[in-house]
Amino acid sequence: MHIMFEKPTWYPAEGEKFKATLQFEKAGPVEVEFVVQKGATANSEDHAGHTP
Repeated sequence: MHIMFEKPTWYPAEGEKFKATLQFEKAGPVEVEFVVQKGATANSEDHAGHTP
């Protein structure tokens, strides 16, 4: 799975961790910690419906 951030104001480095709060309509806020990992390149993964 992955989460896409639109118009980020900074770009975390691989291995960096950061906390965030996800806001769900029914479940409410959920605090999470992300760990940045190297992902697949745009050419090797189906990004149908995603705009760069």
